[in-house]
Amino acid sequence: MATVIEDQLQAGDRPAYTIWTRIGDQAMSDREVLAAIARIAGLAHTREGELVDGAAAEALRTSLVFNGTLIETRDAGGALTYKRAVEFHASPAFGSPEYNRQQEQRNDAIEANRLRMIDEASQSAYDHSPVAIQKREDEAFFRRLIREEVPELMRERLREEARAAVLELLGEIDRPMAARLRAQLAERERTRDAA
Repeated sequence: MATVIEDQLQAGDRPAYTIWTRIGDQAMSDREVLAAIARIAGLAHTREGELVDGAAAEALRTSLVFNGTLIETRDAGGALTYKRAVEFHASPAFGSPEYNRQQEQRNDAIEANRLRMIDEASQSAYDHSPVAIQKREDEAFFRRLIREEVPELMRERLREEARAAVLELLGEIDRPMAARLRAQLAERERTRDAA
């Protein structure tokens, strides 16, 4: 819609249009946009300047973002920023296909958010459950066991297999040479065990 005349707006769009016309073109942080919305909408503040009804300002901001009047982006640091859209987007007429599509999108977003919260709560509950704690402890124990004890067990097994292979070879050569080789092997094993 290129130009919006305030008299042509539906009653529900007038507050959003007023905010859109007065909010300015500069990008604002979450806190700044809430303060601007509260100021423009005339929401109550304490004597110290604190916003009394933050929920109303957040609801207006969410509504403006949802209908595309306020563009929500992230800056280089990942913080949310808000900027006024180039043109005002009036709400579609009640019961129109566009209205129904927006309602369906809104319901889908609410349902997706509800399911995400359930998933996060379930995951958190599982992460803190005795079963999950025991599983993490068991995994840590087995990793430590594999890292610390398996190499020594493998070396011992390789020594046993090498010794058996040497003894088998000794059985195939003549007795005097076999006796000498057995004595040398026994001496090396004693030297190794002593070290």
